[in-house]
Amino acid sequence: GDQGRELTLLHGNKELGGTELVDGVFLARCDREFARAADFVRWGKMRPEDCRWLLGSCHWSRDELRHELALGMWQPAHCDNRYLLPHSGSFDDLWSDLHTLTS
Repeated sequence: GDQGRELTLLHGNKELGGTELVDGVFLARCDREFARAADFVRWGKMRPEDCRWLLGSCHWSRDELRHELALGMWQPAHCDNRYLLPHSGSFDDLWSDLHTLTS
């Protein structure tokens, strides 16, 4: 379930770093990484539009997600990592495309 108000920066800049979720998709979570992202924008290494800020998070306990998948509560889908990054299109297009992909 919802686990609070954690701030996270989703981006695709390997040089900026952070936790790599999948190939070329990173999460920055600490003040040092946020400051570095601001520097990258200031220095022209990335644009503000290259980042997606996320507020809050969702966590599952051990085997809880596996159990929910088995119950059919979630639909896993393999998709290109570009779906996760900014500039992949509008959110409406994203959900429409993912629905088509999983139908």
